[in-house]
Amino acid sequence: MIRSSVKYVFWMFLLLFFKQVAAQNMSVNGRFNTHYFSVDDFGSAGQIWAGAQGSDGNVYFGNRQDILVYNGIEWNKIKTASNGKGKQFRDIAHESMVREIFRASDEVLYVGRENNFGYIAYNDSGAPTYYPLFAKKGTNEPGNFWNIYELSGQRILYVGENALYTVKQKKIEGKLEIPSQFNGFTCRTSSRFGKGFLLIYQKGTDDGKRITKYLFIDALTAKMKELKLPENIKLRNIRGSFEINGIWYLLDISGNFYSAMPENGGFKWNTEKESPFPEMSGASPNYIRRDGNFLFMGTETQGVIIADLEGHIIRRIDFYDGLENLYVFKLFHDAEGNLWLCLDNGIQLIETSSPITYFKKTEGISSLAESIVFDGKEMLVALHPDISSIKIGNTHRTFATNNAMQQDVYDLETFTTSKGKRTLVIAYNGIYEYFSASNTTKFISPSYAYSLCQDPN
Repeated sequence: MIRSSVKYVFWMFLLLFFKQVAAQNMSVNGRFNTHYFSVDDFGSAGQIWAGAQGSDGNVYFGNRQDILVYNGIEWNKIKTASNGKGKQFRDIAHESMVREIFRASDEVLYVGRENNFGYIAYNDSGAPTYYPLFAKKGTNEPGNFWNIYELSGQRILYVGENALYTVKQKKIEGKLEIPSQFNGFTCRTSSRFGKGFLLIYQKGTDDGKRITKYLFIDALTAKMKELKLPENIKLRNIRGSFEINGIWYLLDISGNFYSAMPENGGFKWNTEKESPFPEMSGASPNYIRRDGNFLFMGTETQGVIIADLEGHIIRRIDFYDGLENLYVFKLFHDAEGNLWLCLDNGIQLIETSSPITYFKKTEGISSLAESIVFDGKEMLVALHPDISSIKIGNTHRTFATNNAMQQDVYDLETFTTSKGKRTLVIAYNGIYEYFSASNTTKFISPSYAYSLCQDPN
């Protein structure tokens, strides 16, 4: 008999239960296909700070000097407009650090950079171009525009280290004046929180200490007020936020989670010392977001951690999946459900839109895969030399030989009978029944066969 030498196993799933992205596959088993893009591909600095997909289907990324665009075939660097404010602000905007790329509800891509901000649009020649709206360097410079949010009425809020601006329909509305008690402070970080945005302001003192204040901006009215946090809540640098069942969670750079529920125009903070997500705490986080029924956290040392909404880690994306480096600044999903990672050195695409994941030789599929069986408790693979089953370590799945047969295996099937489920094996010396709980076998017949099939009658 001629047998094809298949030395890897595909894992296929029906994707019927994902809310936001119907094609998003969050299988806990097997590897996803990935594609890594390095400086050799896009021809610019490797440290990627920001990324987003545009309404044109292209993906856009920012590093310390360029806005990069990828159309699925080739990479290009986006040039700064040479007319209007592009000409006026070109010296400041050209090759400035890119800190944020934000896609608004009107499909405009807004960009926050060092000492300038603007948007991306196609020029008369049909090329995507950066159009700066504001730039200032020197005295009273605004600093880095780390975050961009959308207020009501499609108004855009740019959060700079030393200035806040609003934009509507690609035109600056004005500069927002912060409360006087925040004068002399610098905005270090911010995040979506409740029906608005939480900004952390800090300043140093002569004795080397740091004073921290918290500013809340209402998304509907853009009105501001200072928030007073409980003494045991020490937010220093927010890595991201998300909402579950009306409760808002904030992840601090320390790896600690804090939570609060909007109440009577303010917030009722959870002051319990126990972390709401102990499995995810202390992971050196860079970024976190909720997407559907999952939490995605980019870390400095562990790649991407994916958890359910109870905080239980269901899988990791790291060297096991072919990640080139584990330092993930930011991440986002494209329209097809694929995961894009902004890395410390490069960009990586994880094909989570595919219904297929796979196991290869490095995961224990070292020989011809004859059959795959799910007996209701575990997955069994009949490799040609023996039966193998899944072993789990740090959410990673690998296969280990059970050494139950110790002879060539040709088929493995589990059947439903009047006496319950029974697993049969065709091996070199005949037909056996296999008991996975005890990893033992019972010889049934010395028959010579290659395939098992249940009589439907």
